[in-house]
Amino acid sequence: MIEAQDRGPARAGDPSTATTASAQEPSAQEPSAQERVAAIVASRPADSSYDDILRELAFERLVRRGLDDLASGRMLTTEQLSDEVHSWSR
Repeated sequence: MIEAQDRGPARAGDPSTATTASAQEPSAQEPSAQERVAAIVASRPADSSYDDILRELAFERLVRRGLDDLASGRMLTTEQLSDEVHSWSR
């Protein structure tokens, strides 16, 4: 599937793991952005370059945005995208 163009505002968390406030327990809450960044940095080898770390952070963010789009229904099938592209030349 290909993601739709209208992404909307960036999301802080992954809605596929979100629960309602009444159902959340303190230990089950989604980690903050700062905690996720710290975990990614800590998981890298000590000799990682600044660019290596930035690539990992960017990759994690893109995956989360894709999961947000999927959960929100902001996706197009390949066929839908193909139909849309073909409509541009009409």
